[in-house]
Amino acid sequence: MKYLFALLFSFTTVSLFAQNKDNVRFTPQGSLNIITEPEVDALVNKYLYLNQNNAEVRGFRIQIKQAMKSEPVLQAKAKVLRNFPNLKVYYTYDQPDFKLRVGDFTDRFDAHKALVDISKQFDGAFIVRDMVKVQ
Repeated sequence: MKYLFALLFSFTTVSLFAQNKDNVRFTPQGSLNIITEPEVDALVNKYLYLNQNNAEVRGFRIQIKQAMKSEPVLQAKAKVLRNFPNLKVYYTYDQPDFKLRVGDFTDRFDAHKALVDISKQFDGAFIVRDMVKVQ
């Protein structure tokens, strides 16, 4: 067992020394300059350009209803709009189901607080990951 641990430890330290330090420079002022390939910079700039107007981020919504027919989902939507007018409602069709989701939460804690209130009227409500709109 000791030999196995010593062998594993030696491989770990060898791999740590294998890092390339040619592309990192330390300046005397205490800052760090990282030199990257121009292709990487081009990809980062392209990503930033394409997503500069994207008003959606990964977040959470509360799914209230899911059914194969639209009528029960539309009835639940009407009930949500009456009882929770401050929540944004999303009615979607993902074949073969109609789904009713509410809210734009970037934080799971905020979604859970809303879920506590919603669960009093909708038993099967639960939190799902989704792309949410940010202001």
